[in-house]
Amino acid sequence: MQLVKLAIEQKRKSPKGDIFWVVYDRESPPKYSHELHLLAAKNANDNGVEIALSNVCFELWLLLHLDYSTASYGNCDSLKKNSVLNDFLKSKNLHSKNEHKAAPLLFEMLRNNHDKQGIDGVAQALRRAAKLKKNMLATAELGKEAPCYLNPLYRRSRAFCRYGAICNPYLN
Repeated sequence: MQLVKLAIEQKRKSPKGDIFWVVYDRESPPKYSHELHLLAAKNANDNGVEIALSNVCFELWLLLHLDYSTASYGNCDSLKKNSVLNDFLKSKNLHSKNEHKAAPLLFEMLRNNHDKQGIDGVAQALRRAAKLKKNMLATAELGKEAPCYLNPLYRRSRAFCRYGAICNPYLN
């Protein structure tokens, strides 16, 4: 909620036409309630602020470059420990806690992870994210289709990818 409020404040001070995004991890429900996420999403929507959400953490986006999974993770450590992401990070000597987040070549490593048909890692991740969202929505409990309820979920628009911030977090 705090990030959304800050984005709304900054948007009001900025030139008309500027696009504002709030990018955040869902974290665990005990830390931030579903109600708080729903309120933040409503405030963002009402004020023209876009949201990119990872449930449970940004590392899900990294995982989607490597593999498709519908496994639900309680936290980021669980995702890294119980997915192919851990082995990938180890193979690149990036397995220390959060070391991968500062690795300037991580995006290149993920993008260059081509499948058997020659499709690069980003295209695979976009395709897997769309498939995951479709699967999560199809199996969601009635009334709990909002992104904060869906685990796992990586939600962002293709427009965001054009700006490079999620497709390549190291551009800025």
